[in-house]
Amino acid sequence: GGFTQGLGLMLTEELKRRDETNHAWLRGGVGSSLTNGPGNYKIPSSDDVPRDLRVSLIRDEVPNEKASGGSKAVGEPPLALGVSAFLAAKAACLGDTAAGGVDLELDSPATAERLSWCASAARGESDAALRPELHV
Repeated sequence: GGFTQGLGLMLTEELKRRDETNHAWLRGGVGSSLTNGPGNYKIPSSDDVPRDLRVSLIRDEVPNEKASGGSKAVGEPPLALGVSAFLAAKAACLGDTAAGGVDLELDSPATAERLSWCASAARGESDAALRPELHV
């Protein structure tokens, strides 16, 4: 579950805010959230998880007297594994562009729009100035 949440964080869940030039018909002023629920951005599902995802669990032979009920649970560390998917997408997109003197950046989340632009720019088919803006 944490890995899937990390996939969303790094690849699909982009926080967008309204500025003075976009979405004037929506309620809320400048700075209001445009992505305030699952209807506005892509939440990862079971179809987004690798088919071959191997996990290992700590067995009962490892006691943990300090935790509630002997729990061996972790919260956020699996979330950080989503970075591996971002870096893999970035490496695939950029390829060997640095060797060719092309200097491209890919922001997180690496949305489909950003990956498409990056691949086009890496092939010389898109101007770096047309890079999708990061909404923070």
